[in-house]
Amino acid sequence: MTQQTQPAAQVGETEADAFAGLLAAELPRLVGLATRLLSDPDQAEDCAQETIVGAWRRRGQLRDPAALPAWLRRSLVNRIIDRSRHRHDELDKESYGGGRYLLDTVKGADLGGTDGRLVVDFNYAYNPSCAYDPQWSCPLAPPANRLTVPILAGERYRTDDH
Repeated sequence: MTQQTQPAAQVGETEADAFAGLLAAELPRLVGLATRLLSDPDQAEDCAQETIVGAWRRRGQLRDPAALPAWLRRSLVNRIIDRSRHRHDELDKESYGGGRYLLDTVKGADLGGTDGRLVVDFNYAYNPSCAYDPQWSCPLAPPANRLTVPILAGERYRTDDH
């Protein structure tokens, strides 16, 4: 006698309860992975829970219960990538992707400094001319002068939402 595999969405209450138990058991591992990838426990928890909810909704697509952990991990990573893309898309609407300038004595943005230290105020950050006209050419900052975090200050593009 051969055993047939049925999608989880087509099985009875007992199998659905068992699937819910498997998802609950995977949640701490998903939160751990998301925390390592995001470095933000709150976002990690959100992504892991959204992954569990998505898996529950798509439970009929899972043919092999042994593949559940890998299926969930891949779904979680895809969700994190999608969030990252969305966040970058939103930032690109607000700020020139090639960088912004910070110091300009003509615009009064040079605040000086003392003892070899420079005073920096990101509220003075402004988009270079090339952000508004392709006829202008702007040099890119070297990697050592780039920030890996968004600076939500200074001149930003106007969007329809603001």
